[in-house]
Amino acid sequence: MTKPFISIVVPVFGNGFDASSFYKEMNEALSDWAKFEVIFINDNFEDKNWISIKKQEDSVSNVISISNGENKGQHFSTQVGLSKVNGII
Repeated sequence: MTKPFISIVVPVFGNGFDASSFYKEMNEALSDWAKFEVIFINDNFEDKNWISIKKQEDSVSNVISISNGENKGQHFSTQVGLSKVNGII
């Protein structure tokens, strides 16, 4: 049986987000039964979250990073992420 391919859209705002920890938890929860991608949308320009997200994108192939460049809100960020999905949402 073929594993489904799932897209996870994650809008990120504020300080203290650790993309590596988030990815690790998703990988542990999903890797046995699904292939997946994580799309992080940074909604706060030039903060530590963006550094964390870019490091995660550089370390694995199934992470996509997008930055709004300024705070545009959760709904806008979610829509941006949804426009980039490759799998089942």
